[in-house]
Amino acid sequence: MKPTIDPKYDWYQNMTHSFITFKTNAKVEDANILIEAHFVTVKAGEQEICKIELSNECDPSASSFQVMQKKIEIKLAKKTPNQNWMTLGKGDKGTLMATQIP
Repeated sequence: MKPTIDPKYDWYQNMTHSFITFKTNAKVEDANILIEAHFVTVKAGEQEICKIELSNECDPSASSFQVMQKKIEIKLAKKTPNQNWMTLGKGDKGTLMATQIP
């Protein structure tokens, strides 16, 4: 079975980083992740799987990624720490989640 990357992704953030996770069916040895200030591009070999135009700027030199057996995790360092990214992708619809106070 040829390893594949699902183009759908999950993301979450903390005060200093935003994290993107792509699921795979096996370790993708030829995964190529390009992290730029305003874009993240995910490729398998020469095939582009996903290109995300970021809603906020990241610091590519402090960002990283890891290819694991069943997923690819991208760690984007926020250019402006403590900034809450309402969405990952530019133009995405963001929602602000509220928590109930007891």
